[in-house]
Amino acid sequence: MKRIRSFVLLILVLSLLSPARQAFAAGKGYASVDSIKNISGLTCRIKLTVNDRQRTFLIYKQTGQKEDYTFLRDHGCTTCILTTLLNSYKGYRFTPAYVHKKLIPRKLGRRATSMPIKLYGMHKILKKYHLYSRFIPRFSKARAREDIKDWLKKGGQVVVTVKSGKEDLWTHKHHSMILLGLKRDGIAIIGDSAQENHMGNLRIKEEKLNKVIKYMIPCTSRHYTYCWPGTSTAGGYIKCKMPAGKVKKISADKQ
Repeated sequence: MKRIRSFVLLILVLSLLSPARQAFAAGKGYASVDSIKNISGLTCRIKLTVNDRQRTFLIYKQTGQKEDYTFLRDHGCTTCILTTLLNSYKGYRFTPAYVHKKLIPRKLGRRATSMPIKLYGMHKILKKYHLYSRFIPRFSKARAREDIKDWLKKGGQVVVTVKSGKEDLWTHKHHSMILLGLKRDGIAIIGDSAQENHMGNLRIKEEKLNKVIKYMIPCTSRHYTYCWPGTSTAGGYIKCKMPAGKVKKISADKQ
């Protein structure tokens, strides 16, 4: 029995000392963009390195999707982010239209296709795919700033919901985006499905993390639902991270 316990303890120590786990735990790395490429009119690919590990993300455009054009154009930000995470983390080849029409109702129920999913619904789907996901519904600006900054420096990603504000930075209404990494000067690298930017009309934009935090909204209700019934349950943020090891490409059953 003592030998078994010693063996289990040894395995645990070795796993904690692994380079990947050490890099994630260290939290000292900032993101550097290796390449940004517009691979189609609807998809942008970005490669960035954090803590000596390169990550690849596909960022999808809401407008122009052949299927469910109106819905994805007006309400597709969370669907596009979910598509990005499943494809980048698990190696699937889903499209936003497939995720909206097939995957979401299969995981959350048929009613989930009539309204945009919220961050809580996205969090539940990520957990169903055995991915790390932590949903933070309520927060103070100061605490969220430090929490998100530390998480990005550890190599994780953060999904946020923001309001436009007087500056009209993103959209005219509430909008969700994914923070992919943080540069040394405090600039967040953002995947945005709804707005073009000056970098060759790609899906990637950059903004001060403090400004993103300024416009983030929390949940004001303790009743969480998968879909959007109102702004009181639409806020919060999600901390997620890419699994250890190389991501293998997996074909979707249908796209």
